[in-house]
Amino acid sequence: MPLVTTIIPAFNASRTIAETIGSALAQTHAEHEIVVVDDGSTDATRAIVSAIAQRHPNICIVGQENRGLASARNAGIAAARGDYIAPLDADDLWHPEKLARQLAAIDARPSAALAYGWFRNIDPHNRVLPGSGAPVAEGWVYHRHLDQNFISNGSAPLVRTDVAREIGYDPTLSRGCEDYMFQLQVARRYQFACVRGWLMGYRRTPGSMSTGVLRMIDAHLQMYALLLPDADPDARAIIARQVARLQVERARNRWRRGLLGEGADALGRAIATDPAAAAGAIGAQLRLALERARKGMFPSPARPFSDYALDEPDGTWFSGRSPARDAALAELDARIGPVG
Repeated sequence: MPLVTTIIPAFNASRTIAETIGSALAQTHAEHEIVVVDDGSTDATRAIVSAIAQRHPNICIVGQENRGLASARNAGIAAARGDYIAPLDADDLWHPEKLARQLAAIDARPSAALAYGWFRNIDPHNRVLPGSGAPVAEGWVYHRHLDQNFISNGSAPLVRTDVAREIGYDPTLSRGCEDYMFQLQVARRYQFACVRGWLMGYRRTPGSMSTGVLRMIDAHLQMYALLLPDADPDARAIIARQVARLQVERARNRWRRGLLGEGADALGRAIATDPAAAAGAIGAQLRLALERARKGMFPSPARPFSDYALDEPDGTWFSGRSPARDAALAELDARIGPVG
């Protein structure tokens, strides 16, 4: 039975770290160690983790000065003894069968180096925000993942340790997207497997990175700039489309705050990058604004995350990508295979 190392980077995570570790300890896969990387916390995070570790010998703590998420993940990978790495953010939750289901998915697809599953958005009280996604992309997935981040969070993957050490997390991405960049670099060289079930609870809280819109827009733009020099022609077209979409989103963000010049500059960049994608993104932003005005920023919370069965839907989900485009990208991935 393979040993799995769960890596939990933690910076001032005292409010959620105990519950997160609890969801890792509850895994049905028995061969399991947990490495908590204290990334220079100044609150009670270290004390809370130390108290839990005294009762659970499979938990170890790695301490470092505050260097950010990518550095903390890399420190955990360096300390790992497992055959597989499972990153887990310090405010997220796992279903008890998360690791077991992912190991089974890789057993069923031995060519895969990474397995992922779906996630549910949860509020600060662990209640599910309905409408959780259910994307399926397996095998060679680089262009599909570049076109749409179908994993969408850092607590989802299970990846072979040798691959995690080969790729590593990029510490230059200081604003975010460390996880997305890591997954894309894995996808360039290795195949993916998908578990068709909601394995994670991904916390959405005011002030978190997941709601820091401008920060995440800029992080994505930085990531695409890093990917562009080595991109094949098809990937370059996808990147241009994504950059145009992000610049339209940035323009809307700036205009909402009265920064008209910054908004106009972002819109000009979008049009210059990909006029058709920019026009499509403008329409999508208008539809999104109307939908948010009608429903509010987030849907009303439903039952707690722990109340849902792994394969139980919690609402209606739309992928945002047409079946025709998805099929074309899947064909492209299958034809090209590894791109790195």
